[in-house]
Amino acid sequence: MLPLPASAAWSGTSLLRCLAIMALAMAVTPAAAQDFYVDQLHGHDAADGTTPESAWSSLAKVASTRLAPGDRVLFKRGGCWRERLRPRWDGAEGKPITYAAYGDAAAPKPRFTGSEALDAQQFAQQGNSRVYTIAHAAPVHALLVDGVFLFRHDPGAWERFAAEAKPWSFTWHAGVLSIKLYDPVADAAKFAALPAFAYQQPRSQGAWRAVVEDDLICSLAADGTPHHHLVFRDLIAEDSARLDDNGGYGVRIMGSEDILIERVEVYRAGKHHFGCINSHRVVHRDCYAAQPHPGQDNGGNSAWVSFNGPDSPYPAGASEYWNCTYEHTEDTWSTLYNPYGTAHAFIMEMHGPKLGPVLMDHLVSRGGGWSLNNSEHPDARILVRGGLIEDARLVVQGRGIEIDGLRMTGPHATIDLSGTGHLLQNLVITGTRTHGWDKDTVILCRNAGNTVRFSTIVTAADAGAAQSCIATTAAGNAPACYANILIANGAVLDLADAPGVCDRNLYRSGVVFAAGGRKDLAAWKALGLDAGAVIADDPRFVAPAAGDWRLQEDSPARDAAALPAAKIPAHDADGTPRPQGKAADIGAYEAKR
Repeated sequence: MLPLPASAAWSGTSLLRCLAIMALAMAVTPAAAQDFYVDQLHGHDAADGTTPESAWSSLAKVASTRLAPGDRVLFKRGGCWRERLRPRWDGAEGKPITYAAYGDAAAPKPRFTGSEALDAQQFAQQGNSRVYTIAHAAPVHALLVDGVFLFRHDPGAWERFAAEAKPWSFTWHAGVLSIKLYDPVADAAKFAALPAFAYQQPRSQGAWRAVVEDDLICSLAADGTPHHHLVFRDLIAEDSARLDDNGGYGVRIMGSEDILIERVEVYRAGKHHFGCINSHRVVHRDCYAAQPHPGQDNGGNSAWVSFNGPDSPYPAGASEYWNCTYEHTEDTWSTLYNPYGTAHAFIMEMHGPKLGPVLMDHLVSRGGGWSLNNSEHPDARILVRGGLIEDARLVVQGRGIEIDGLRMTGPHATIDLSGTGHLLQNLVITGTRTHGWDKDTVILCRNAGNTVRFSTIVTAADAGAAQSCIATTAAGNAPACYANILIANGAVLDLADAPGVCDRNLYRSGVVFAAGGRKDLAAWKALGLDAGAVIADDPRFVAPAAGDWRLQEDSPARDAAALPAAKIPAHDADGTPRPQGKAADIGAYEAKR
């Protein structure tokens, strides 16, 4: 409220003028942002919600209350809501509406769950079969026992289910939930990796939960209206799994702009844990995903997805992912993207003709692969900066994708490189031991026009004699390859023909190349390649057994990449500026001077 003018006389005219000034001030001065509290255990929806002592209890009350830009809705830590969090109001630029946590920081984050408990005592055996049934009115999207998924059989009558379903699976049909257990004789060898309690009758197995809801945290209101300028922070979404083309998200941002998702955790989701769909300026920061629903089809079962389809209101929907982690990625029912046996779900999928720039900064995937693809919108800039993939493959498609400073470890640490114009630099890939993948290589190049530079690639010591660092599928596909440390047991470069650019790489003595036949270093150099190669049986890494692939002071890779400035990255895998000495260092790391 504006103060009254000091010289104003309290006549009727001046008073009216002052009242008009005050009314104008009240009209243009925004109301102070308001905090509202929600306590699932001790709150009451009849309260005003403005203090922890007068907290509400339900999400229904939150949805029925008009919120203004800058307002916050705070959920009590330790609470669990079997409701969907669906905002009904927009924030404003710089003044988002925030949904977050309050209370003891040591207590669990507020949880939103899509499952409900089942009474295992109600399961009834069907004759002498391994099939048990229980009445359940609501459709069951997924079924869990002690957090372990059963496989979902196509809906149908339990008689057909009993005859056709795999063991350790379920179906729901016409108000009846049916499960089929393992036969301890017929199924033991084939399914030995699954839990021992899978052979026991339901009353002996543990806590059963039926998943009945998904999209637990969603930017769409119940009527389908998207909302904007929102923050979701310090929340958990769990048990949202659903096996179909469009459902099963834990967090779903749909048709919205300016959304921050921070320190949010999603467990046991379906198609994707976090979905960024037809949206713009969506930022995920310090988020966590785990335990995918098994058996999803191609394009599903990833922790994160960025998709902007033809119906998106944004011509180039942008999304960012900072310091996010995906683990417990096992999918025991699917062999998608996995020629080795046990499958894992991907950490990231992206696609769509309106895909915009996507930044992935220091993402960590423990066992799950990664898909980078801007094929439908080749001008969309895709950047991976730092991060870790453990024992899984990176699939790259499209054009002009940059991968900088990524670490990959384990026997299945491989890159399937399609498309053109991609830049791979400052990579650290160690421990690969493929034994059977195409060409038995670390980086398989399927198209021309790509670059691999300033990277450290060291295959497993016990990798086979066919193991290479870089291979091609056809003539003309070799990447520009320079200033890398490349160590393998086989032909270090297994190429259909000689590359256009190959120089300043470090190899062990006795190195072998393949390009129209096997060649030693002398024959390789005779092709005009690697005139500045460095040969060293010991590159002098700091502590390779401990995963430290930086260079010691006496490493022969130091100051050995004498290249034009345009060919040298501005930094190394740690962000250290290059060069530090008289020339840049070979490999992913620049030693600090």
